[in-house]
Amino acid sequence: MAVVLIGLVGWPLMAATISAEGTDAWEAVSRSYSYVYQAPWHYIWYSLVALAYGVVIVFFVGLMGSLTVYLSKWGVSQTPGINWANRNPTYLFVYAPESFGWRRLLLQDESLHLINAEGQIDEAALTAYKDTFRVWNTIGAVLVSIVWVGVIFMLVLGFGYSYFWSASSIIYLLMRRKVDDAELDEVYLEEEDEAGYTGPLAPKPAAAAPEATPAAPRPSLPIVEAPRPTAVTVPPPSPAPMPPPAAVPATADERKEIAGTVHTAPPPPPPAPAPTPPGENGNPPAGT
Repeated sequence: MAVVLIGLVGWPLMAATISAEGTDAWEAVSRSYSYVYQAPWHYIWYSLVALAYGVVIVFFVGLMGSLTVYLSKWGVSQTPGINWANRNPTYLFVYAPESFGWRRLLLQDESLHLINAEGQIDEAALTAYKDTFRVWNTIGAVLVSIVWVGVIFMLVLGFGYSYFWSASSIIYLLMRRKVDDAELDEVYLEEEDEAGYTGPLAPKPAAAAPEATPAAPRPSLPIVEAPRPTAVTVPPPSPAPMPPPAAVPATADERKEIAGTVHTAPPPPPPAPAPTPPGENGNPPAGT
């Protein structure tokens, strides 16, 4: 029980463990106790530095929020003749938050005497003051307290919680680097397995007819000029081969017999003379 109670001072590290490591609750408990017991002085030092820094910045944020609300009320109340016209804005802050002393600060008005000598709110005087309200006075006080003063108050209050958990995450990363020798930027990033819901599926559009793709250009062939026609020279026909000479008979009788049977062809007739072209008037030219 003593070990569990002492190690419980590291409980702010549990939430940071689950976020940084992506593990379960038992791992968060184990790491928080392990870091506190293995490096207690580092944990104390980091906590003191975060506390000192947090006091300064939380005080500054609270001061700015309080000053904003108070100066707004003070500026409106300085309007000339506002008390004579019964338009004192103090009644708008009767439902202001009591934290940080805001209600007591905003109800300070010498003409109303709502703050007693001890600096506290006089509840009897405040109740009597509320009884004088009309309906529109009550509605205005509620709207100002919720819509305007309440929003600024929640911003100041939320900054304190935000700083606490941010500082706890920083301390966890520093302790992990000290004990486990891990870098500060080594954190678990959750990957989404499925895409988020984007509404009902839209009907698929009809498939469009494929556009006729132009045929690929055929490769151009080199242009070759046709050869010019030339006169064809026909070679003269080759003479028919002569028959081989017959064998000469050896005897005279055989030669006579062969001479009687072979007839020599008669010689061709002489060519006819070419006609003379006529001259003038159909007469033959002179000198013929």
